[in-house]
Amino acid sequence: FWGFISGFIFVPIYIHILGIEAQGVISFMAILSAFMSLADSGLTSTFSREVARSDDKKYIGNLLFTVEKIYIGICLTVFLVIFLFSSEIARNFLKADNLFQDDLANYVIMMGVGASFQMMTSMYNGGLTGLQKQVLTNSVSVIYNIFRSVIGIIIIFLIPNLYAYFTWYILTSIVYLFVIRYFLWKEISTHIKLVFKFDLIKNIWRFAAGMMLMTLISVTNTQIDK
Repeated sequence: FWGFISGFIFVPIYIHILGIEAQGVISFMAILSAFMSLADSGLTSTFSREVARSDDKKYIGNLLFTVEKIYIGICLTVFLVIFLFSSEIARNFLKADNLFQDDLANYVIMMGVGASFQMMTSMYNGGLTGLQKQVLTNSVSVIYNIFRSVIGIIIIFLIPNLYAYFTWYILTSIVYLFVIRYFLWKEISTHIKLVFKFDLIKNIWRFAAGMMLMTLISVTNTQIDK
């Protein structure tokens, strides 16, 4: 419900303060994030499934420890690609009369930073969902979005430019990431020493591949026209 009405509440305010072109840049972030989700390789859905079907905290802990490290590598790689091709992305996908091309490229880089943190957060949310903590995840998500949007409007009202908006987006994404990570590790806390085991990924790669294919079809169908 909140996700549905928040756009009607905040988007007109963003347009009023920043202008329609700036709102177009902000909207592009959702498209970029959707295509970045392909790098997830189905790991989030697979991890959520494994957490839901197992009561072995040692297994879940080792799997989280392993997936977490893989995810860090994925997010760093995705960000590096966006950083290297930010000018090309801005030039080919963002057309603006009142915004400088160099600024557009910088905005794309900042989107990449924020979206990378959001990718990590989705993995932790998947784990909590597998543990049937939907109320917790949705409550934290709503609080995060209200906080980001309301304070964000105050910030851009005082500093009406996209640099201020994306800086706040990145900061709140970092906080959101660590809050969700804390709750997940708290739920599966174990005194057993956790280790990185790539063999755990070998056992679930087929399901992950299927989920990745579904994500590819979904992203293509919902985003390609934009």
